[in-house]
Amino acid sequence: MNGLGLAGKLERVNEFLIHAKSLLKEGGKIITDSTDIRYLYEDDEGGVWMDLNSQYPGEMEFKMDYKNHSSEWFPWIYLDFETLEH
Repeated sequence: MNGLGLAGKLERVNEFLIHAKSLLKEGGKIITDSTDIRYLYEDDEGGVWMDLNSQYPGEMEFKMDYKNHSSEWFPWIYLDFETLEH
């Protein structure tokens, strides 16, 4: 589920997939999914509000916290189907 998020940024997805392919046995396959998060930017009427001059909207930053442990901020990417297909 959203394992491509490990690539972090759109510009690293191709590199990530090439590396993943290098780890496969002969005849192996990479199975992945897409996640379109445009719904986060929808208004009540179904319009989508996004800054077309900013980074790819699926690029996020996360920080994990568990009890008294915290990670550094790290990039994560959600790829919509059309971008993944491209």
